[in-house]
Amino acid sequence: MSKTTAIEERAGLSFTLLLGLLRADARSILRDSLLRWTLLLCIGVFLPLLRWLPPLLNEWLLANYQFDLSPWFALIQSTCLLIAPVMVGIVGGLMILDQRDDGVVTAMTVTPLGLKGFLAYRLLLPAVAALLVTALMLALVDLAPISPVAVALASLCAAPLAPLLALAIALLASNKIQGFAIAKANGLLTAPVIVAWFVAPPAQWVFALLPTYLPVKLSWLAMAGERWLWLVPVSLLSHALLIRWLYRRLV
Repeated sequence: MSKTTAIEERAGLSFTLLLGLLRADARSILRDSLLRWTLLLCIGVFLPLLRWLPPLLNEWLLANYQFDLSPWFALIQSTCLLIAPVMVGIVGGLMILDQRDDGVVTAMTVTPLGLKGFLAYRLLLPAVAALLVTALMLALVDLAPISPVAVALASLCAAPLAPLLALAIALLASNKIQGFAIAKANGLLTAPVIVAWFVAPPAQWVFALLPTYLPVKLSWLAMAGERWLWLVPVSLLSHALLIRWLYRRLV
């Protein structure tokens, strides 16, 4: 057997394994009510809630208390950049723990895909899912003006938060129960970003130490009509370095 043929067969086996993993993931999500509802919440609950509740609440506040909520619409819309990546990341992390408990992770070390290939798939899938769902939510909520380019790039910058959270859960938790406990602490990364809205620059940049801040800050600048493109490479690079560090510790 030639070297080229062996490489082709290995690639074919790896592709077959990836298809099998995709089917297994689909079955896991459909079977596990928690995973299913976690994903459905993004589109079925949070999207309509963020799209229609703030304008209705603003009308009521203006009519009864002469309070205008619209200056905070950009803040409300920017939460779309956190909802999907965090929820998808939690699901991704719990699935890694599930498969580790079932021996799937260990079994992958002797397959053509290998442990690194398996983990790469495990991290890429939530990133892609987070990107698509975040872009959809950010575009449809439409509370504050933001260009399609800004929607796409802000979503791209927020998407790595999903594999980041999945890696953190897989690294810190030894079982699914601990994974749930860690997942509940995600507010430590998201709540301070909301607080940052009320802190004037340059002091606000202290929050850049959190991985959740830069994508959200990008959207604030874009919705305010200020320069924001420079934040794209900064956000992507910082997330890539953090993912690399967590990945090396896990492997």
